[in-house]
Amino acid sequence: VEFSSHFPQPDASDSELKRTGLLERIGHSYLRTAYPTGKEFLFSMAWWLVGGGRACAVVVPDHKNKTPRIEYRDPRTAYPGAKRRVGNRITELKDMIFKYEISFSEAEKRGLALPGDSGERKDPNRKVDVIEYIDENRWMVVSEYGHSKSANHDLGVVPATYMQTFSPNKDGISQFSDQI
Repeated sequence: VEFSSHFPQPDASDSELKRTGLLERIGHSYLRTAYPTGKEFLFSMAWWLVGGGRACAVVVPDHKNKTPRIEYRDPRTAYPGAKRRVGNRITELKDMIFKYEISFSEAEKRGLALPGDSGERKDPNRKVDVIEYIDENRWMVVSEYGHSKSANHDLGVVPATYMQTFSPNKDGISQFSDQI
């Protein structure tokens, strides 16, 4: 997934101008419908890339608008599997795993928890650990209670991107790591 809103024009023919115009409209639409939207999405990605050395985004289906939508994800919860690398940079993903927490009520809404799963602890602020797995063909979400949801997307590519700053012989590092 590239986040450029300008596409080069190899020649000035009418067909090439139409093609690049279409690509620019598609790119602008992705940013307009991203979560968070537009500038906030780009700011979040840039902040994490500079401040944390890594940034992550996923393309998810937007069932309401029947379009794909780009979502920012916290790179601290992302575990990318590399299919191909150049040096220490991941250039193609084999899969992506996210581990994060959601509220118990959200887990119930998603079908990842049942009312009896909380046991005797009826804490309204209870969090549920969730693992999300995405590969070239499948998307799966599993809760700590063993409930899962999965879907085949059959895209042939992992609908995610994982970026990191370049640093020879090291994983991505923060621009500010020497100050922490």
